[in-house]
Amino acid sequence: MTEISEAAMTAFEEMKQYECYQYVIFKLSGDFSTILLDEIASPDKTYDDFTSVLRPSDELMEASGTGECRLAMVKISVDTSPENSPVASSSSVSANSSLGNSSTASSSSGNASANNNIDNESVIACILWLPFRCEIPEKMRYISAKEYLHTEMQWTGRTVYCERRKDLDIAKIQREMRFDFDV
Repeated sequence: MTEISEAAMTAFEEMKQYECYQYVIFKLSGDFSTILLDEIASPDKTYDDFTSVLRPSDELMEASGTGECRLAMVKISVDTSPENSPVASSSSVSANSSLGNSSTASSSSGNASANNNIDNESVIACILWLPFRCEIPEKMRYISAKEYLHTEMQWTGRTVYCERRKDLDIAKIQREMRFDFDV
C-alpha cells in the first residue's frame, strides 16, 4: 500500500472527527496501490442501506465465483447499559436497523419501563467486507489496506471482519462493538 487518495483521506477524517456521515466505504484501485473513496452516505441513510450497497457484490460473487472486498466506517448505536453486556449471561443487544438513532429494545426482563435506563453510545465501526469466495490475495490486500489506513490516519477503533451476509447482522456488529464498553 503506497497511498490514500485525497478524497478518501478527507472523508475518513470527517467521519472520525465529526461523525457527519452514516457510513463511508473505501475500495482499492485496480492495481491495489491506492485507497479510494467508494461511497459516502448522508445522515438519513440506515444500516440496511449500507448492507444493500455490499450485497450486489455478494450476489455477483455467488453467481460468478468472484466478489468485491470493501472497507467501511459505519456509525452505529450501541447499548452500553450493564444489563446488556455481551459478557453477561442474559445479554441482549438491540437489533434496530438505524445506524445513528437510539435503541428502543427492552431489557431482558421485558419491563417496558427499563427502556429509561438504556444508555446508548454512538460509535464508528470499521467493517472489513471480505466476501467468502473472493480470492485470498485480494482479501490480504484489503487487510493490509485496513492496517495502513489505521496506521496513517491514527485510527484505534475496533474492526469487524465479515465474509457472509449473516456476518453483517446489526446485532452481531453491535455485540462486537459493545466489548469496548465493558469493564
